[in-house]
Amino acid sequence: MRVEYINPFVESAITVLREMASVEFARGDLALRSYPLLTKGVVIVIGVAGQIEGRVLYDMDMKTALKISGLMMGGEIITEYDEMVASALAELGNIISGNAVSQLNDLGFEFDITPPTLFVGNNLEMSSPNMETQTLVIPLLQPEVGEIIINVALREKN
Repeated sequence: MRVEYINPFVESAITVLREMASVEFARGDLALRSYPLLTKGVVIVIGVAGQIEGRVLYDMDMKTALKISGLMMGGEIITEYDEMVASALAELGNIISGNAVSQLNDLGFEFDITPPTLFVGNNLEMSSPNMETQTLVIPLLQPEVGEIIINVALREKN
């Protein structure tokens, strides 16, 4: 996986979270993780198709998902996952990924993203049998809000 594919997703996530939730996340240490991935509880899945294919997962626990959704809705305190939270999180994943894809398209890569899909549940196991066996994991950290793990598995189409 080329580093050019990764940085736009990380930079876009930090920028979009700052603009939409008024909170500053810091990037943690990069790591490689093998499949299957055990999730934290709330996962936004974005598929990537075209010259580059694969998927990007934005993974967080429920507490973080509720805090981010509340911040996106003007600082509301949200205590339950509902349609509004799901909508806010889907929009967050869509905007982050759309901005990243725009940056990559500007660099000459041709591909697009699928609409976001959300999965909610404890100990969900995510796997991509037709992808590489490794995914790049980038944690974004914010002490008062929590942690968002960006999992990126992209490859050039054969």
